[in-house]
Amino acid sequence: RHTRSLCDWSSDVCSSDLQDLATALTTVRTSSALLTDLQLRTPQGVQLTSAVVQGRNLVIKGKAHDPMAFGRINALLLELKRSDLFDPATVTLVRSERAASPNQGQAADRSPLLPVPVGFEINSTFAMLDPKQQLTVLQKLRSDGMARRLQLLQREGLLP
Repeated sequence: RHTRSLCDWSSDVCSSDLQDLATALTTVRTSSALLTDLQLRTPQGVQLTSAVVQGRNLVIKGKAHDPMAFGRINALLLELKRSDLFDPATVTLVRSERAASPNQGQAADRSPLLPVPVGFEINSTFAMLDPKQQLTVLQKLRSDGMARRLQLLQREGLLP
């Protein structure tokens, strides 16, 4: 059985187009590795409601519950700064606010009010990882399929 290199299929396509495709196929920000990292770093009592990739940036929105809702948000910020996936200098809290309780201003019926969660938004820029660093991160996060894809593309000469 004869196996062919990706570059054997078409020499016209094999330049920067395939390298761009190879980079896109192995980017951490489009993989389950990102979701795994977020899952491992999200403290108890914090619920992520959205995580949107916008180019090299990630916008995370969520809610934190009491007790210590604001402390939980701070813990998430610190954990994200420790992540290999993000540039720690760019992890920023854009907003955090507790919405007014729907029961505020109403007659008290003597039942205890549940605290309203604190909504938040965090922005960050993805770290620029070379393929070796990226492979280490993927293996650490047990993203085996992405790690194998990265190694294959390196063997094909499409990634350094």
